[in-house]
Parts: sequence; C-alpha cells; structure tokens
Amino acid sequence: MQPSEPGRSEPTMHAADEVDGQLSPKLPNFASGLTCPECHGSLWELKEGGSFRFECRIGHTYGVDALLTEQAETVEAALWSAINALQERAATFRRLAGSVATQAKRPHFAERAQVIEGQAETLLDLLRGLIADGQVG
Repeated sequence: MQPSEPGRSEPTMHAADEVDGQLSPKLPNFASGLTCPECHGSLWELKEGGSFRFECRIGHTYGVDALLTEQAETVEAALWSAINALQERAATFRRLAGSVATQAKRPHFAERAQVIEGQAETLLDLLRGLIADGQVG
C-alpha cells in the first residue's frame, strides 16, 4: 500500500469487513462521535447513495430509525437503573438509621435517606411522565 496523501485517510480493515477482503468504508478519524448502543464502541456514519447508516468496529449496524430506537431504550434503561440505585442507597441509609451499631449517626442517616428517597421519587415521576407522553429518550 502506498503512503497516503497528507490529510487523507485510508480505509481500514475491521472485524466486520466482508470476507472477500475489501477495505472497509470506515475511515480512521471519521467516527461520528456517537457510540454503539450495544457495545459502546465508536460508530461510523456510512453514506450510501442518498441515505446513511451507522456501524461500529465489530459490526453492529443501524439505520437512522433503528439507532434512534436503540438510543431511546438505552436512555430508559439508564433512568430505571438510576432510580433503582437511588432507592437502594436510601434503603441502606434507612437500615443504618435503625441500627444500634450506628446510634450516634442515626439522625444523619435518616436525613440522608429522606433526601435520597425524594430524589428517587422525583426521577421516577419524571420517567413515568416521559413514558406516558411517549417521549422517553
């Protein structure tokens, strides 16, 4: 292969390339700035005629609608995970507030539990509203 011209990138081979050995249309340093919803690797924006698609290094491929759907599902899952983490943290503080072993810190733990429960409830209300409006993610 000849050296490339300054400022010009050469196509590279990736795991998802065709078995016939053709070079990938994924050019180095031309990633979209987006990440794959499945593996969290970089996504390349590949233009094909009048449309385009996104593909990661290992071969997960998305059209525009599929990418938007996957991103929305990822956002919703992250929000549910955040709610769960907040509820679990509040439960931990509640447990510690009721423990004889942590008697000196009971008021602090009870206060923290109440604050975190409020945060979880706020996030839960927001997520439920987004789901009801069909606007999650």
